[in-house]
Amino acid sequence: MDFGDFLRSVASPREQREAEAAGALLARLGAAGAAFLEPLGPLPGEPLPALARAPAAMAWMLAQRFLTDHLEGDRYFAVATRGDNLQRGLATLALAHRLLRLAPALAQALARP
Repeated sequence: MDFGDFLRSVASPREQREAEAAGALLARLGAAGAAFLEPLGPLPGEPLPALARAPAAMAWMLAQRFLTDHLEGDRYFAVATRGDNLQRGLATLALAHRLLRLAPALAQALARP
């Protein structure tokens, strides 16, 4: 969960403001992910696909929280204007889909020494 949320946050700020080229996003995620995992030493290949899907899972979970908060009257996440959590939720859901599409390439990037 920590790994997934870390990479989701690495992708999130720029992704919500502008469309970033997939290669640039993948390079940032791969570098950040490798730095996070470095203290663990070499990992066997089996956990890499799951680790690569973790940022998408965390983005999906956060999108649900934003959308639920919108539906419940914005009681958890502070908003300036009604509808802000709806927009956050939709942007985060789009990020989750993009991260899921990048997961196979991210797994390969994490496998590199």
